[in-house]
Parts: sequence; C-alpha cells; structure tokens
Amino acid sequence: MEDGRMDIPDLLNGVNGAELLEPNEKDREYIRKYKEIQLGIDPDEPAFVITPRQLFTIEKMLPEFTDKVAKELGKTGKDGKWDVGPITSILAKSLSAESSKYSTWIAENIAKTSKNNLLVCDLCAGSGTTSAKIYIESKKQGKNIQIHSVDKSVESLSISCLMCRSQSVPCILIKCSKELGKVPNNFDGVVLIYYDAQTYMRDLDEDIKYDDITSESGISYFPREVHKKVLEDTKQHLNDNAVIYLSSLNPDLTVKLDMLFLAKEVLLGGNVAKYERRIKKGAKPYIISDDQRIRKIMTTEVGREYEFMNYLLKHDQSLFLGYMRAVMSITKAAKDMHDVFQSPVNKVHQDVVDVYNISEKDIEEYPTDYGSPADVIKIIL
Repeated sequence: MEDGRMDIPDLLNGVNGAELLEPNEKDREYIRKYKEIQLGIDPDEPAFVITPRQLFTIEKMLPEFTDKVAKELGKTGKDGKWDVGPITSILAKSLSAESSKYSTWIAENIAKTSKNNLLVCDLCAGSGTTSAKIYIESKKQGKNIQIHSVDKSVESLSISCLMCRSQSVPCILIKCSKELGKVPNNFDGVVLIYYDAQTYMRDLDEDIKYDDITSESGISYFPREVHKKVLEDTKQHLNDNAVIYLSSLNPDLTVKLDMLFLAKEVLLGGNVAKYERRIKKGAKPYIISDDQRIRKIMTTEVGREYEFMNYLLKHDQSLFLGYMRAVMSITKAAKDMHDVFQSPVNKVHQDVVDVYNISEKDIEEYPTDYGSPADVIKIIL
C-alpha cells in the first residue's frame, strides 16, 4: 500500500462489527422488496439501498471508527466533527425514495453522459451517499468512473467509508488533494479527500479537470461571497461540456406533515396509481399551508414509500419500527439544517449566470413542482 493511501478493508481491520456491514439474508430480502416496491425497478437491478440494520450498525460503529480514521489522518476525532445534527440522520435520508430522489436524479444524469471515462468531484460530500449513487449508476451504464469526494469533517469521511463498504463501492482515503498523484488513474471508485471545500478548487493541481462537479446540500452552507468564489475556482478545473449540480433545502418551506393523513395512507396502501392519476389531472403533489408548511406529499416516490411501509407493517413489524425510527430522524435533520443554509440554490441563480457567463436557459431545475422541500439545479456549460 502506498504511503498516505488507505484501502477500506484495511481500515476496518480490528473494528468491532465490521463484518456486520455486509448485507445478511434478511437484508437481501429487504433490498429486493425495496427495489421492487419503493424504487419500482427489477429486484436484480443494481441500486443504492441501505437497510435499517446496516444504518444502525454504522451508527454504532461510527465513534470508534472515526477515531481510527482521525489517527490515520494525523487528526483527532474532534477535528472536523459534523456540526449540523447527527450525521447518521443525513445517511438515513437514503431510506426514503422521496427524501433522496434529488441525489438519485443527479447520479442518473451523470451516468447518462456519452463519455465512457468520467472524473467527478463531490464537494462537501457529507455521508457520501451522492458519491456512492453516482458510482453505482455509472457502473450500470458501463462507465469507468473516479469520484473525488471532498470534506473536511473526519466524521463525514468515516461514515462515507462505512457506507461504501455496505454498498460494495471501492473506496480509498487520502490526507489531502496533493496526494491525488498517488491514486492510479485507472482506479474505479470513490476517493475520499480530507480537505476544506472552500479552498479545494483553488489549491488543486491545474491539470485536474472534472466532467461533473456536484454539491448536494454542501457548499450551500457557505456565505454568499464564499459560495460565489468556490464557483469561480471551479472554472479552471472543468472539461469541455462539463456539468455542475447544486442542491439544497428550500429555505422558504418547512416540512410539517399531517400525521393522521400519513398514517391513513400507510395503512391503506395502493397509493402509487392514485397519486399518478392526481398528477396527470394537474393536481399539486405538495400541499402547502398558508404558513408555508408542507402538510401532505403525494408524489409518485412517496406513494411507493407508503406502499413499502404498508408491506413492512404487514410482514415484519420489528423491521417496520426500525424503518420508521430511521425515517423520523430525517425530519429532525431537515429542521437542524433548515436555518443554516446561507446560499440556497433558489437564491444563487444570478451568481451562477454571472460566474459562468451563461443564461437562465442553461440552468435546469429539478423538480419542477412547486412545494418541493429541496431543489436541484443542473448548470450546463
């Protein structure tokens, strides 16, 4: 092993519970049903799916593993600790197709490119879910892909390591961007980089050019002037026809679901066809109260999610309770994050236009329905 580069299985040696990251028989059945019901795809099709048991295993392992990663980086477990609520709540978003559809949309778009060899940067990678999804979706399309997943939080890099192992995503860790030269050009997987996203692009070797850059609820935490400078710094590291994806929560809306409605939908099931008919007739998928709270969600994704919850309730109540425990943490995470975004994507369109010298028509928005609790913009250069 080269100095400064670590392979995930080696990092996990001696860590209690490492073997539990792999899916067991019950997990595999959950994964198949999740794909079939919640994702609406063939159960044999590759997809990012993490089970409640794997999530809680990661939660239990994270403190000890973070200390080990910190030691390898020459830091302490307190260095770069995730400071916006429990980071496992961010990973828990991936249990919900509705909550994680934004990262899924980004990953699917990147994988659709005509290029066969991709170099992608994920700034402020958080739990690493977006990076892992990009890898899985790109491999489905037969791509060779290397993803540089950047974060200055040791805890973030640690949970990303554990999550990648649970998804069988190849992953290595380096101490800083200068060590990218030690990573083989043909490495296919995620490179976790300990670095401050505010200065990563500025300090990066000028020869490194990305096909795509993404930041899902990442650089939107930065003050407006810092956010704009990060965008400026990306310009010298973009390949021809590069695409940039930015997302964040919508600061104008909060989620306060009608729990009686939710319980009824879960108990009754059969929501997907009903919701699709509503949308086809022009009904709004998000029901917003006068005080700008999202009270009901009736998208196709959430319809599938309710049906999956109905399946769990009928077939495995302990698994249902575990799923609900994890999903409830998503709402808390959203509340913790809601007030800390300083550059949400729905407020930075003009900065994007100015920095990249493009027009509004070069910015694609997802989703297009008013009331979505989060927004993504795709910047086509």
